[in-house]
Amino acid sequence: INLLDVMRGMARRKLVIIVFTLLALCAGLGIVKVLKPTYATEAQILIGNLTSPFDRTQSPDEPRPDPVDDRVIKSQISVLKSQDVALRVITSLNLQNRPEFDSLKTKGLGKIKQLLLAFGFGGDPRLQTPEQRALDRLTDGLTVYQIPDSNVVAVKYSSSDPGTAAEVANALVKIYVASTTETNSQPTTRARDWIAGQIEDLRKKVASSDVSIEEFRSQAGLLQGESSTLGTQELSELNTQITLAEGARTEAEQRAKSIKNILATKGTVIGSTDVLNSTIVQSLREQQVTSARRVAELSATYLPGHPKMIAAQNDLRNIDRQIRSEALKLVDSLDQQAKIAEAREQALRARLEEMKGRESTANLASVKLKALERESAADKALLESLLLRYADASARQDLSTQPSMARIIQQAAIP
Repeated sequence: INLLDVMRGMARRKLVIIVFTLLALCAGLGIVKVLKPTYATEAQILIGNLTSPFDRTQSPDEPRPDPVDDRVIKSQISVLKSQDVALRVITSLNLQNRPEFDSLKTKGLGKIKQLLLAFGFGGDPRLQTPEQRALDRLTDGLTVYQIPDSNVVAVKYSSSDPGTAAEVANALVKIYVASTTETNSQPTTRARDWIAGQIEDLRKKVASSDVSIEEFRSQAGLLQGESSTLGTQELSELNTQITLAEGARTEAEQRAKSIKNILATKGTVIGSTDVLNSTIVQSLREQQVTSARRVAELSATYLPGHPKMIAAQNDLRNIDRQIRSEALKLVDSLDQQAKIAEAREQALRARLEEMKGRESTANLASVKLKALERESAADKALLESLLLRYADASARQDLSTQPSMARIIQQAAIP
């Protein structure tokens, strides 16, 4: 068969060919007239870790964000196709009330469909909710794919209405980007709630520890002074009082001994400062001087055996005896002072020994008190740390401050 034979055969059957061509043209025009036009538009997003060093508290051992690879992009494509994101788009745009997304409202249930359902073929849309029917329609018109050799994901949506196509595509990418932000915020929210619970427990524990410390301190007698416990301060004061009492006793004994030595060696107390400081002795000394002057004056006129001389000398000796008597009284007074100081010293030493016994018991209680204080200090330090972390988590609680997993690089235009 050559080309000329083929053309001759077509010429003989030209009427058949023209009829079939016209029938095909009419069928095509009918299909175009019946079918609704479909409009497709596309939005693009860039997948990547958008976290910056200023989004969170940095530390030397904080791990770096994982790099974005094909596995991450495929996972994000699955998220874009997920029912949760689609249902959020349906709710935000109220698609379940649009006729395009509900087949029962547009064309109802045809006879053929009813017959197929009667024999158990296919799913019955009447058993679905409007949201489920809208979800099926949204899924049918959605196409998500990765642009080769890039981290860009294209979101393509087809619809019979150009405005609806652009609206759904843009809503889908916006809700997806918002969901990545919410996903990054969820760990912070969980950590903040957990820290809040720990802070509440620690506050109660710290308050209970402080009460226990004060109760134990009161029971053990470990009352705190300005710089140390009251027991330690009392021991220090007792040592000071013992030293003062010992010094007073020693001083009184030495003064009395000095007066006795002067009386024993010289027979007079003229060289004793303590005796001369006595007002009575000072008055007797004045009388002694006056009497000695009178004896000297009378000796120039009378002989020693003269009655006047004898009387004047007797007066002088009487004054000497009085001075000696006053000195001995002073010695007795100093001896009494020494005995009183010694008795006070002994009483203080006995009190000191008693305090030492109580202080040894208090030292054992102080060890337990320090353990309680260390535990309370550790709880307070942990509480301060958790309060700082809670403040940090609260500062990053706002969704607008959270980094997202993607950003929109192209909005879908109305086709």
